[in-house]
Amino acid sequence: MASILTILKDIFFLVGAIAGLLALFRQFVESKFKKDLDRLNSILSKFSASEIMDLEYLIGGARKIPDSVFSPFENLAKQRKISWNEVCFTGPLRKEIQSELECLDQDYLSLREFIQTPHWDGSNWDFRYYWTFEKNSFSELQGKGSYPEHLKMAEEAAERLRKRFQRVQALADLHFYQAIASGFTVPRLFRARGLEL
Repeated sequence: MASILTILKDIFFLVGAIAGLLALFRQFVESKFKKDLDRLNSILSKFSASEIMDLEYLIGGARKIPDSVFSPFENLAKQRKISWNEVCFTGPLRKEIQSELECLDQDYLSLREFIQTPHWDGSNWDFRYYWTFEKNSFSELQGKGSYPEHLKMAEEAAERLRKRFQRVQALADLHFYQAIASGFTVPRLFRARGLEL
């Protein structure tokens, strides 16, 4: 009987010690998580979410894109190259955030392959810089069907960029406990929001 009580006492001490270590570990990890969220929200605040959501229309419908849509992407790419503190993540979502930001850079570069001269002309309008589609830049050698195809591929690239941006926004919405199990919760979050790529 005494040995059973000793074993139970040891089990309770072990459970208490583990709970104490978990509480200490939680404070450490949660502070890193909060810093990462602050950094991520700081990055997201530099983007105009409404312009990014309208990017497909700006390409296919208006055929005129303000340069202010592109400058935050270029600034982010520069910051990532020189590893500024603002884009260094250390918390439990580090891998997911860095992966999504890398893919965001790639999707932006993919879109910019379409939005550049000679097919798009950069010009000033009302003291703002715009990229305007130039249908006349497509020569007769390319055929009449080439400019709609160009616009369609640019719209598809814009859709990928928009979804990637929304994925980064979704990561900023996660709570600490969801971030701990990010391998499970992040794919489910993307699926629930229709952001699979």
